Amino acid sequence: MIGTYNINEKLFNGLSKILPISKMENTVKADGIILQWIPLSKDEKSIKQIQLIQNNIKKIPILIIDKDMIIEPKEYNWMKKFNVKLYEPAVKNRDCFGFLPDFIDFSEINYSEDKKYEIAYENDVITDSFEKYYCLLSSKHNVKVACKIHNITKEKKEVYKKLNIDFNSDFDWKDVSTTIVIGNEKDYRIGNLNVDLFSKIQYGCLPLIPEEHRFFGSVMETLIKNYNDIFFYMGYNKGIKKLLLDDIFNRFKKYYPEFTLEYQCEEISNFFKGE
Repeated sequence: MIGTYNINEKLFNGLSKILPISKMENTVKADGIILQWIPLSKDEKSIKQIQLIQNNIKKIPILIIDKDMIIEPKEYNWMKKFNVKLYEPAVKNRDCFGFLPDFIDFSEINYSEDKKYEIAYENDVITDSFEKYYCLLSSKHNVKVACKIHNITKEKKEVYKKLNIDFNSDFDWKDVSTTIVIGNEKDYRIGNLNVDLFSKIQYGCLPLIPEEHRFFGSVMETLIKNYNDIFFYMGYNKGIKKLLLDDIFNRFKKYYPEFTLEYQCEEISNFFKGE
């Protein structure tokens, strides 16, 4: 029996079809453990996680998914001494970690014909790419950008408002036609992709990939290099955008199967089977 702790419910259900697994929220004896890393704290779940690792690391194989990439070097260097497999959602970051991002639900795209907003952006913070793409687009082409930024100063917000950035739009992604998948410098360098974009695709929102995303831009039809490229894609009719959305899903399945639930279940299963 393989025990799991704090993992995604869909991943649990997928694994249950090919592995004998059981949740370890209630203590059970296991032949291996799969867990998604929780930040170390005095929280009960974090304490439980440490107990599971300390009590079992010398006895059974353990697979750890560091979704937030927060495991410290002293921690993973110690764990490497044992039969521990480590994963993170970045293509090329820490040498001892494999690539296992949040998986994508490749279900049918719910494409709505009527889109209230031409383009929108939502994030916790502002990055340099926001100004390169969204701000230049809005100022050069007079395009209104619907925007939700959760950590922004009042002064900065006033500056962006003058550039046609609209902070008053309480938009829903099903009503948005286009978005740009921007990140920060580290995201681009290590190949960390915000998987939230795939839920936006399922709403029929076309994602544009900046050239800075070197690991993903090379396989995408919607690669952009500047604000003029954005304006070009925004001019496509609904039929072409629908074809592009389908193509994005197909390309990720082909070039990055790690994003599929089937691949992840097989990868995890092979570890415990010793393959």
